[in-house]
Amino acid sequence: MGLAAAVVLLLLQHPSRDAAAAEITKGYEAARADPSEANVFALANRLAVERQYSEAAKFFDFGLERYPKSARLRVGASVAAHGEGRFDDAVDHLCKAVDLDPSDSRPLYFLGQMYDLSPSMAAEVTRRLGKFVELYPANAYARLYYAVSRAKAGSEDAAVLGEIKSNFAAAVRLAPRLAEAWFEFGSFLERNGNLVQAELKLAEAVRIDSKYRKAWYRLAMVRRRLGKPREAAEAMAHFLKLGSGA
Repeated sequence: MGLAAAVVLLLLQHPSRDAAAAEITKGYEAARADPSEANVFALANRLAVERQYSEAAKFFDFGLERYPKSARLRVGASVAAHGEGRFDDAVDHLCKAVDLDPSDSRPLYFLGQMYDLSPSMAAEVTRRLGKFVELYPANAYARLYYAVSRAKAGSEDAAVLGEIKSNFAAAVRLAPRLAEAWFEFGSFLERNGNLVQAELKLAEAVRIDSKYRKAWYRLAMVRRRLGKPREAAEAMAHFLKLGSGA
């Protein structure tokens, strides 16, 4: 397991309580007998899977003291910190994990989702996302998350806005079925006054994913601003029909 540990944690099947307790006990014994990077990670990872984040954080921190160049321990520490609500620490650990192995693109999605959690670390997240774009220019997620992070910084500089638009355009070109990319592109265009193009991008997002609730809402708002009350009402009806989902 490498830098994608955070994603793997979400996919693991939870054993029974007794089996989990037995695995944790076995993990404690193994780490006590041989505090290798593998054994410490296995124990801390199992604790994190069981959502014992405070205890997991202690062992991830212990492991990092002994093995400061372990990227997976860094990601694990990020997961534990996130579980405890320490979002600045979570983002800091993840950024450091990326720095340990910039060629590994697996934490890209997690890093992209972290942007809003820690305003104080936003610039650091953007810088790492920019590095991913340099290393993987054909990765749609790298383009998308970098564009989103740059857009949220709120620059009004024409050159910066042009670069953001270029990255959004690349994301939808590279992954034309990625509804999230069309939604974010459309939202960016709306914020910058290009309502006609915004409507087209948002319409594509809901065409790809008809259950994309916030895209229906944004499309309704754009159509209202464009003076299209009937189309706006139709989009709003879809939004309301979908209830409280995403």
